[in-house]
Amino acid sequence: MRTDEIYYRPSGKVVEDFHSSNAFIKGIMGPVGSSKSSACIMDLAARAAEQQPDAKGTRWTRWLVCRSTFPELKSTTIKTFQEWFPNAKFKWDSPITAWIDYIKPDDKTRIQSEWIFMPIERPEDVGKLKSFEATGGRMNEAGEMRKAALDM
Repeated sequence: MRTDEIYYRPSGKVVEDFHSSNAFIKGIMGPVGSSKSSACIMDLAARAAEQQPDAKGTRWTRWLVCRSTFPELKSTTIKTFQEWFPNAKFKWDSPITAWIDYIKPDDKTRIQSEWIFMPIERPEDVGKLKSFEATGGRMNEAGEMRKAALDM
């Protein structure tokens, strides 16, 4: 067994339904400990593996992951990400950025995925999202975030 292999299994029907949805905007709710954060991270990772490869066989993605405060972003969102991707390379200055780079076992294409972690703490932080080019994103604990961030 390689140490960089990930073994993930959805924790139940709600998470399975979340993963099977191709809605432009989707969300998941549940009690503490119901694997919502893991489900969201693994959903983006699965989407990275589904991205169309370029001519050289590389599947490129850029994900934006937001949380309402910087301490929560580091202590919860990034912590969960690191549990799933312990070999990710990080740049810890602003914005915190992680890179995942691996070979997809079934077709030998390369996955190169950039993850940008950004707190949206103040109204003016919403402007950081303007013209941000990403494959997709995630708002961790979206109910605690400003609606203007989702609108942007």
